[in-house]
Amino acid sequence: MNIFFGVLFFLWGIVVILLGLKKLSEADLKSKGKISSPYFEVEWLTRWIQNLPTALIRAFVIFIGVSFSGFGLFLLVW
Repeated sequence: MNIFFGVLFFLWGIVVILLGLKKLSEADLKSKGKISSPYFEVEWLTRWIQNLPTALIRAFVIFIGVSFSGFGLFLLVW
């Protein structure tokens, strides 16, 4: 079971890294639409993240991808 989840996390991390490097455009990171969420915290967090500089958002997405890949490798080795 560790092998399955390890490969799954590793591949998901690679996909997130590639999306963070290539596919995220300025329009994706800075949405101008109204966010309608039933949860105030989610709406506030999303608006706060959109106010951050684009490079910081992209670095955060890449960090999440590296974390997923690292956890997948940890599961594969362990």
